[in-house]
Amino acid sequence: MTAKKKSEPLARYFKGGGKSVRPIDVAAIRAVSGLSQSAFAKACGISVHTLRNWEQGRRAPRGPARALLLAIARDPAAVIKALKG
Repeated sequence: MTAKKKSEPLARYFKGGGKSVRPIDVAAIRAVSGLSQSAFAKACGISVHTLRNWEQGRRAPRGPARALLLAIARDPAAVIKALKG
């Protein structure tokens, strides 16, 4: 697979040249992982409070956290396994 093809799914999350970013359904991503809020937050290196804020739409993940969530959405088992080491 070429680099361009690999980046296409991620590119779908961005609109308007990166000025506006589509929201991520954090609760759905966590549900697919099969982890509780506590276990998911620990695996991602964030607080449960932060995770709840994301899931309830009070805050949105940005930067590396957003990238991590997108990776989990693509292959939850592999990413969670890697995070747990």
